[in-house]
Parts: sequence; structure tokens; C-alpha cells
Amino acid sequence: MKLRRIEIRNFRRFTVPLVIDAIGDGLTVLAGDNEEGKSTVLRALRAALFDRHGVSKEVARELVPFRSEVQPEVALDFELAEGRYRLRKGFYQKPFARLELPSGARVEGLAAEQKLQELLRFESPGRGLSSAADHGILGLLWLEQGVSFANWNAALTERKDRR
Repeated sequence: MKLRRIEIRNFRRFTVPLVIDAIGDGLTVLAGDNEEGKSTVLRALRAALFDRHGVSKEVARELVPFRSEVQPEVALDFELAEGRYRLRKGFYQKPFARLELPSGARVEGLAAEQKLQELLRFESPGRGLSSAADHGILGLLWLEQGVSFANWNAALTERKDRR
């Protein structure tokens, strides 16, 4: 999978829209000082890819900026072998999920979630937030502060369980 564009609105610390676009091939690095939002960008990516749009309000509240009642939204453009996809998700107030396929067709709601799960080969977290164990092989790519090796342990445990 190649990420091409990320748009984040009203997500945790980002009350002003953040757009990272024109992401090319090769290595992309997010760099900055402490508390500039690098971890928040990664959390938004994880929410868009792995968390269901219909998580409970209590769970989705974690994604809302402090002292706000706004709708957290994340949009991603990404490429797979079949072509370019556009994913949009909103959480909390009026949850939605919309996935545009390379053919131009659009799937929404639970069908969009299921199609994404099929494309990226991961397990559904249900109504809660996803964990490393839900992410499948993509979970190996998520490195978060303080828990870098947790994803490796989850992947190894899953592998042993399948034997």
C-alpha cells in the first residue's frame, strides 16, 4: 500500500485541518519537535484504516479535541495494485465511512469497512478501538512511543496460534 494523501480534521490536537499531500514513492518521514502532532497523525491513520466508524460515542470521544463537540474526520488516498482508493471516515457525532474504488464505484457504511478489511487483510475490532492484534501483518509497521515491540509480540503470538 502506498499512501498518497492524508487529511485530518478535528482529531485530537488538530482543530485546524491538516493536509499532507503529494506523498510520493519511497520513504516518507514525519519529523518535528515534541508535541507537534506526529503521534496524532499516526493515530489518525490507524483510526481511518483499522477502527470502525461506528464505535460507541464513549470510545469515539477519545478522538475528539479537548473541550470540543466536533466531528473527527480522516481522509486517506492510497494505492494498491488495483489502483487508487479514497477513504473518508467520520467518528463521534454523525459517524460515516466511505470508500471510493479505482473503478469509480463507492461503498459506504459497514460495506466500506468490510471492503477495507478485505483489501488490507486485517481483523475487525468490532465496536471498540483496534489493537495491534487486529492489524494483521500491517501491525508490524506501527511503531508508537513506549510500545514499539508490542506489535511484534502480537504478531508472533498470532503466528503461534495459527499452527
